[in-house]
Amino acid sequence: MTKLFFTAIAAACLTCGCMSDRGITDEQYRNLDAKLDHINAVMNSRQDSGDSLGATSQALIEKAEKLEKDHQALLARIKQLSDSNDKLSRKLNGLGTTDAGSTENAGTQSQEKDVVYDTQENEAATVDDKAIVGAAEWVVLEDYKIAIKGRIDTGAATTSINALNIEEFERDGKKWVKFDLPDANGNPHKIEAKFEGYDNIIQSSMQGSGGKMTRTYISIKIRIGNICKNAILNLANRSHMTYPILIGREFLKDYAVVDVGRKYVHKKPKADVYIDVLKDVSKTEKDYSKKK
Repeated sequence: MTKLFFTAIAAACLTCGCMSDRGITDEQYRNLDAKLDHINAVMNSRQDSGDSLGATSQALIEKAEKLEKDHQALLARIKQLSDSNDKLSRKLNGLGTTDAGSTENAGTQSQEKDVVYDTQENEAATVDDKAIVGAAEWVVLEDYKIAIKGRIDTGAATTSINALNIEEFERDGKKWVKFDLPDANGNPHKIEAKFEGYDNIIQSSMQGSGGKMTRTYISIKIRIGNICKNAILNLANRSHMTYPILIGREFLKDYAVVDVGRKYVHKKPKADVYIDVLKDVSKTEKDYSKKK
């Protein structure tokens, strides 16, 4: 556009010049044409420079807008984190001010949901990071919420539980066992557990068969105090015994020490069913669990 404009001016000047003075030489024409070309080149150079500056300016504007958006997003994220921190602080403060019925240690609360402990009453319930258990303790079958009074016997290797009407069956292609666990009144409670195998138990009181009998072994989760883990139990008719369950040393190993001079060191656990001793025991035995 600019070149055409100056060309038109030059043409007009030449036309006028030719009409007024025919003495202009070709050399003067060429000089004028050269000047016009130079002016056009300068104008085009300035226009290109202006376009480049304009593009650079636009890029800077777009970058500034992006930085502003990122800044706003960062501020929003900081506010979100601050709100989350405030909520967490309020929750922690609330945990520190719970009522007397919920003052259990957080670790104890998560691991022992079915047992209520008063730490002041059980200050001596551990030694060398191991639980202290008495000669008799409440034993909980975790999956059934059944609490049983049990005898602690380090002379026995395995744990034994009272079982009647033992039957084997298959579940998901694996062998399981079901049996009745009678309470002190003879009422049966159905138990199902994974089958673990058979073994021969030697009993000197038995006559014939060399004092041996085959017992079925199962796997079930049990709890005593703050000890809760899967245990291997053998099934036996303990109706003639005082305690429905006997805890052997394999369950206690590495987890507990036994104080044979005490009973029920830990408080009575929460459960849906309680099974007491099958036979009367001496009423003079001191109960350390303070279950009142």
